[in-house]
Amino acid sequence: MNTKKTAAKFASVADMIRDSLPDDPGLADELGEQIAQRQLVRRLANLRNANNVTQGQVAQHLQCAQSRISKLENGVDADVTMADLQAYAKAAGFDLEIVFRSQKITLFDEVKRQALNIQRCFEKLNELAANDEKIAKGVASFHLEALLNLFSIASRSSSRLSEIPGNGDPLISVHEASDDSAGGEQSTGSEQTAKSRSAIRRRRSPRTTAGAATEY
Repeated sequence: MNTKKTAAKFASVADMIRDSLPDDPGLADELGEQIAQRQLVRRLANLRNANNVTQGQVAQHLQCAQSRISKLENGVDADVTMADLQAYAKAAGFDLEIVFRSQKITLFDEVKRQALNIQRCFEKLNELAANDEKIAKGVASFHLEALLNLFSIASRSSSRLSEIPGNGDPLISVHEASDDSAGGEQSTGSEQTAKSRSAIRRRRSPRTTAGAATEY
């Protein structure tokens, strides 16, 4: 007889606790609430440990005793101050960003927001490369690398879309066009950049075979 229990999937830690303590729902709710109240302090402790920062080093930024940091990490989120967040960020070598995000935002909106962030980063890179040929070559090369990576992400994601019911055709087909004349070429400097850019147009140009193609 197979007594091995299949691992269940839970929507939250609270659901897992309730499943583990079916005879005591009150205790399960209490434990779930305690866990929910400690999400931020646990992340701060994980951030500190992941970057080999001691509680004493965080305390130095706050000009307090190490015991206060220990108490904070064993406390609840409501006790964390903005100064605490700044101290952990500085000690771990991070910048602190506070983001207010609308609860109405969709996944489509999120993808577009990330695309705008990428655009801003490219613009900053272009500014750095404005008066330096060496930096400009590096930035140009990175543009090509980013283009290939973004295309690869979109291609892999689109390939996982369900097929159209009835005929088995994919909802979208994105692939690479081959061009033997662009392969096997070796060059350096600006010549390599120009040839790589040309190769991407011919070999990496995304093609959509699901109705009319949309360009962005």
